[in-house]
Amino acid sequence: MSPNSCFSPQHQPHVCQPCIVHSWHDRCIPSRLYIFLLGCLLVLLTACSASPTSPSSNATRTSSPTGNQPISSPTSTVAPGTVLYQADWSHGLDGWKGSSGWSAVQGNLQGVISANGSSITAPYIPHGTNYTIEATIQVVRLFNKNGGYYSIFASPLPGKDGFQAGVSDLKGPGPRPNGSNAQLQIFIDPMAHMAPGAFQPSDNDPKTLWHTYRIDVQGNEAVLSVDGNEVHSASSIQTDTLSNGPLGISCGMVVLRVSSFRILAL
Repeated sequence: MSPNSCFSPQHQPHVCQPCIVHSWHDRCIPSRLYIFLLGCLLVLLTACSASPTSPSSNATRTSSPTGNQPISSPTSTVAPGTVLYQADWSHGLDGWKGSSGWSAVQGNLQGVISANGSSITAPYIPHGTNYTIEATIQVVRLFNKNGGYYSIFASPLPGKDGFQAGVSDLKGPGPRPNGSNAQLQIFIDPMAHMAPGAFQPSDNDPKTLWHTYRIDVQGNEAVLSVDGNEVHSASSIQTDTLSNGPLGISCGMVVLRVSSFRILAL
């Protein structure tokens, strides 16, 4: 480059060398400053990337070992026998949903069902497939001498059979031809999903006494116990697990009273 090129034609230099030094100096200082600032920025970025992650980030990873979603199954962390749900009918139906005829009376659930059948469902569904239902039930009276029933049930779901456990063909007082009695039973819903000959009801007259019914559900099997004694079981030959709900109580042609309904971890 010509020494005169750093000046305009109107201002010719007396000496051009100082102009050359001054121009180089102006260019060098900004270049050095730029390099210095770039170095500082790299140091800061390196320090930030090496700093500990925030507590919220750690918490997210802890609650989600798979990195996709947090653990959401309470029944996998609670001990067997832990009460997951207990009904409280002291101030009403407590979220239970059913057709007409069901009400809360003096802290009990009561069904006055003169027709063939009506059901009511609990407001809670257990997260796991292994669980226990406990219900304490009393037959107050029958509308007909023969034919009343009550049942604790789990509704069938796609890929999960349901079940029903209770007493059918309730009998009133008086002679019973051929020794006929009410039948205690548990069966898979639908019944066609049980093995042939697996349905085995037994004679049982609950009368007007309180009885506690317990159903232990594990895998494809449900086991029924009454007043602490195991009596029957039923298993599905179609699905690997049984339904976890909706769970509830049904009855027909009877006045039924329920003092307690609990769901426990199994």
